[in-house]
Amino acid sequence: MKIMPISSRINPSFKSNEPIAFDDAVSRERRNFIRNHYDSWHNPYSDIYASEHRLSEYSLKKLVDFYSQKPKKIVPEEIPVIAKRIDSCVRTNNYRGQTLAGSHPMIFEEMKKAGFKTIIDLGSYGEEYKESVEKSGMKFFDMPMENFFAHSIFKDMATQNDKNKFVNRFVDYIKVMQEGNTYIACDYGTYRTDDAVMLNSFFNPKANRHSVVVRRDYFSDYIKTLYKNLTSKDKLKMGWDGNWEKQFAKMLKRVVAEPFRLF
Repeated sequence: MKIMPISSRINPSFKSNEPIAFDDAVSRERRNFIRNHYDSWHNPYSDIYASEHRLSEYSLKKLVDFYSQKPKKIVPEEIPVIAKRIDSCVRTNNYRGQTLAGSHPMIFEEMKKAGFKTIIDLGSYGEEYKESVEKSGMKFFDMPMENFFAHSIFKDMATQNDKNKFVNRFVDYIKVMQEGNTYIACDYGTYRTDDAVMLNSFFNPKANRHSVVVRRDYFSDYIKTLYKNLTSKDKLKMGWDGNWEKQFAKMLKRVVAEPFRLF
């Protein structure tokens, strides 16, 4: 297929009898979707314009490039979002990236087809995001990281009930990561995602050990506090045993000695 170069002065023109993808049912549906977006440039009252912002020519070309491929079973790397493994191990099936909040329903459908089971929201985008995820058949887990290290549990001001609720949520987060096939994200897949992945590496005995960024030297104190508030039941839920207790102590000692990276 030949794609016409797109400039600020020339719009791509599609003829009704000119296929821009493979001529099967799935491709025809994709083709119509792209053309509807293209038409929205010229008809501001079309249905697609009512529910979608009209696409820039750059975005339109990206859609054409992506949907011109033969329909096939996709893998996470081919999903049109920024997604990468949380570590370099080939067995890893947990991915990280930017938030999918506000994405077109097709993105969630493609994520589901690719094998993802759970979307972990670190940015607290709310019920609308949750509904979009669950409508596609995936699970949604809210793990608010915005004020994670500002929580009163780390400042000895929390009631025991507050501590229990906080720790229970964290243990559930580790369990979700252990189930695998997750997509974990904050706004841009950077700082909060770094922190969440770092905590998973510390507290999840099933995680692959790898270099993890510890962004603040005082995070080691927070890790210690979180550890002290874990009960035997909490550790059992996460699959801890005596060997992992020793491993955890070694990792903590290393990060205290070198605050900004765990090796």
